[in-house]
Amino acid sequence: PEGLHISGELPAVSLTVQGSQLTVEGSRPQDMTFYIDGSAIIGPGIYTLPLKMDIPQGLAVLQLLPREITIDVLEVTP
Repeated sequence: PEGLHISGELPAVSLTVQGSQLTVEGSRPQDMTFYIDGSAIIGPGIYTLPLKMDIPQGLAVLQLLPREITIDVLEVTP
């Protein structure tokens, strides 16, 4: 929401995938997007949200670490 700011740094993500040799070798880190859905944030506080991702078609996720991200949401003061 407007007037809020996420404090701190987001952690590095470790992802293990499986797919055909051609798909795995043709995939690049920039082809993968990791994000959190902030729609549950209603005000300042500490939130633990599931990590979501968009990865190339044909890849299956074997392991994702972390699965959740804890963020500190602060109110922005003008």
